[in-house]
Amino acid sequence: MSERELEGRVVVVTGGARGAGRAIAERAAAAGARVVVADLDVEGTHETVARVTDAGGSARGIRVDVSDPDSFAAAFAVAENEWGRVDGLVNNAGLMVVGSIDETSVEGFDRAMAVNARGAFIGAKLAVEHFRRHGDGGAIVNITSISGEVGLPGQVAYCASKGAVKMLTKQLAVDLASEGIRCNAVSPGSIGGEFLDDYLGGLPDPTQARTDIVAAHPIARVADPVEIADPVVFLLSDRSSFITGAVLAADGGYTAR
Repeated sequence: MSERELEGRVVVVTGGARGAGRAIAERAAAAGARVVVADLDVEGTHETVARVTDAGGSARGIRVDVSDPDSFAAAFAVAENEWGRVDGLVNNAGLMVVGSIDETSVEGFDRAMAVNARGAFIGAKLAVEHFRRHGDGGAIVNITSISGEVGLPGQVAYCASKGAVKMLTKQLAVDLASEGIRCNAVSPGSIGGEFLDDYLGGLPDPTQARTDIVAAHPIARVADPVEIADPVVFLLSDRSSFITGAVLAADGGYTAR
């Protein structure tokens, strides 16, 4: 990561209360960005903001439900009120719904789509409005998943929602390129931390499931959250100025097989 490559920019990061979202907020701030940390988890959001500011960065936190346009808009209002603009958005907030089609309710499917796909759409729509207001482009980075690339057992809702985010990324890139607005995605494999722990905790044999997940990655481990954050910062920065519509696999070789 080049030093201070996001200097002076304002970035909204959703799902920033923990895991990869927290790492993205911290890495973006370390690169010079002023960061709005948005999450339903108020306590975790405050902790992320404290970590950023303790490290000398600049951040504000707000409780946001990304599936609610008015709630999501409040994060952009914080950015505008504090710093006068928005230059980047990271759609990282996500919800895992586990189950086959027989096990997944319509309500569960709708909730996964509302947070993962609808949330990314709402965020992008708001970001584009703000980018156009300032007239000098912007960058959107969506967090997809290996679940948006391949079918995985018991993930009918999650795979569908992440596949939607992948195609949203490509379509936005095509539609917005002429305005200097880029849209890319990072597609992680399994990431160590609370999200993975929560997923494993809902399975019959968490220990065996963890072993199987690690074995499915040719690199033979899961990702550290910072290994997802660094590609995100790259895609927000001018170093990726000719990259749009890309889905960058940060998956330890999972989808290379």
